[in-house]
Amino acid sequence: MPDFKAELDYAYELVRRRFRIDFAKPEFSVFSSDDFIDKVRQPKSMKDFFEPIPNMFIDNKDHLMVVYDQKQPSKDYELIYSFMHELGHFWEFRLNRELTSDNVFSIIDYHHPQREKGVVLFAFSEGIAELIAQESSMISESASLKQFSSDHGKERQDGLDDFLKHELDLLAYVYKSDRENESELLLKFMKKNNGLTLEVNAHVFGYDFALRHKDLSVRKMIMHPPHTYSDFFLPEAYRQKLSKLS
Repeated sequence: MPDFKAELDYAYELVRRRFRIDFAKPEFSVFSSDDFIDKVRQPKSMKDFFEPIPNMFIDNKDHLMVVYDQKQPSKDYELIYSFMHELGHFWEFRLNRELTSDNVFSIIDYHHPQREKGVVLFAFSEGIAELIAQESSMISESASLKQFSSDHGKERQDGLDDFLKHELDLLAYVYKSDRENESELLLKFMKKNNGLTLEVNAHVFGYDFALRHKDLSVRKMIMHPPHTYSDFFLPEAYRQKLSKLS
């Protein structure tokens, strides 16, 4: 079994150095897949048994939960990358409680009046956590970690490219607009389908958002995240709002 403490310590040091974070490492617990189901999830119906099991996440008490599958063990660099992603979330939650999973998932229901805000916060949070892991990986001395990070980022970008390749022409036809008006087309589409596409592809669109704004202060973005589809898909709209804040 991996030395989880050593992997977390290394991940924390990379994130701390890259982003000058100012919080202590979170406490963490490690569970096998079976123990996680029995002790943490405590399923109440058959449906609960078939819910995907995350490899790690921050719970509602800011505790890092690690689920380790010995039948499909992760490589050390994969664990370190996952730790950096979760440390990104931990930093988000410390700076802005609006971004906590409890808050986001309390308003993301399809019929909730604040669904737009919930979906946008969800995608934003995933994208920023991914950016933090990506940027932190690049200062590591581990070639394996850097390569994994690069491949992971490319996978996210390829996912978006595939979506746009298959959807933009159709959206341009439906909305009688030029295909080059990508941001406007996506904005209209998300409003039309109540953010369902953004919710399903939150990691892909979130990472794209983070890349488009990586020149801005990550701390400032976390403290003042986007709340609307316009903020999310129209870069200048969000940048203007952020520029007016001290």
